[in-house]
Amino acid sequence: MGPRIFSGNTFGALTQALDAASLRQETIASNLANANTPGYRRKDVTFALELGEQEDRLRLARTSGRHLLAPGGSGEPAHVVSAPGGAMRLDGNTVDPDAEAARLAETEITYAALTGALVSQFAGLRIAITGSAR
Repeated sequence: MGPRIFSGNTFGALTQALDAASLRQETIASNLANANTPGYRRKDVTFALELGEQEDRLRLARTSGRHLLAPGGSGEPAHVVSAPGGAMRLDGNTVDPDAEAARLAETEITYAALTGALVSQFAGLRIAITGSAR
């Protein structure tokens, strides 16, 4: 087993977010690849709330029947689902290439920001280990 520092809250959250963004990029690419496939339904990625190692410490208590039930996590930060709605063409396809291109651009920006945050975390580790930024 590796050092716990890489499975902690920040590194764990960033790697899960990167995995989810990567899955979203793959899903959008699949939608674009099937833009002319008759009957193809657009897919999307849903994100689950992940508590990781803190789940027991942060367990929600239901002290009243009027409280909402806590959401059950699937263990995966994200998964692919068929997207509801969308304008359907005569051939049954629901992919809008322009909207998918916009989603892809948004996901690429998110991925770049997450990568930058992870690089900053490693830079902080380097300073802690070596005592300098170089």
